[in-house]
Amino acid sequence: MKRNLTSSLFALLLIMILQPGCNVNSVDRNPNEKNAQKSDKNARTLSCGGYFDGSYSGNGYYIYPSIALDFSGACNGGTVSVSFSAEDVPNRFTIRDQNSNVVVQSGLNQGHNGYIGSASNSGPWGGPFSGGGSETVTFIYDSSKSYTLNVETSTSGVTDHWTSTVGCTTNCPIVDPVVCGVPCGQYFDGNYGGSGFYIYPAIALSFPGVCNGKIVFIAVFAEDVPNRFTVRDQFGTAVAQSGQGQGHNGFIGTTSDYGPWGSPFSTGAGQETLSFVYDSSKTYTLNVETSTSSVTDHWSANKSCN
Repeated sequence: MKRNLTSSLFALLLIMILQPGCNVNSVDRNPNEKNAQKSDKNARTLSCGGYFDGSYSGNGYYIYPSIALDFSGACNGGTVSVSFSAEDVPNRFTIRDQNSNVVVQSGLNQGHNGYIGSASNSGPWGGPFSGGGSETVTFIYDSSKSYTLNVETSTSGVTDHWTSTVGCTTNCPIVDPVVCGVPCGQYFDGNYGGSGFYIYPAIALSFPGVCNGKIVFIAVFAEDVPNRFTVRDQFGTAVAQSGQGQGHNGFIGTTSDYGPWGSPFSTGAGQETLSFVYDSSKTYTLNVETSTSSVTDHWSANKSCN
């Protein structure tokens, strides 16, 4: 009796483990997704030269799970070529970057909201239409970004099938590596003999010998009139600024006047060293501001790298 009970419990446990659709980690992304018949290839990450496809037998509008595209074999700045084929029902194919920005999309300028293929019924593409179900798009690969392929469809009694292939430029040119530690020193200065608040033209900073992740130092000097020194990236974000925590709105130096720094103040020698971590995917500028009344402004700066 005990042996039969043990055998029965084991069989029951085995059935529960093998029962189809029993997945505690599943997420119902779409009400119709439970009816989808998706290819196993939908879930894999693809490298250059790969092939993938998908199918959906549900009813109505459907978005396939995003597919991560692996371009580990691609050259930075090289051309990526992606071919799409909508085989039975119209599909819209979109490649997006990690910020959800559209990089390329199928069906542009064809008047069907990005969908390609043919349909005798109306849908998210508009009215019935007949067009080519295949298309190839290209874009320039940026190694600082990640990419996904997003496929959409809308079905009514017909199973959707689609395929796609991806290819990349893999014959990368040989580039001599940057030798870390090469001096990247630069000297800058400026003067302004006018009156009132003044912003100097932004100065582009170059880093020919700096490796990604290294520290950049900029020694700044407000020689006669207070100055505010700010290093910004190409998006206008401040990555370093003088006078932090000193209560003079970023200005350093000495003055007996009121100005954008507030009331008269003295920060001693009027010099400071700014520092930030270099990101090779960004560009940087040095921005200098002052405000004068009767004294000519003079300032200088020295850049060095770790």
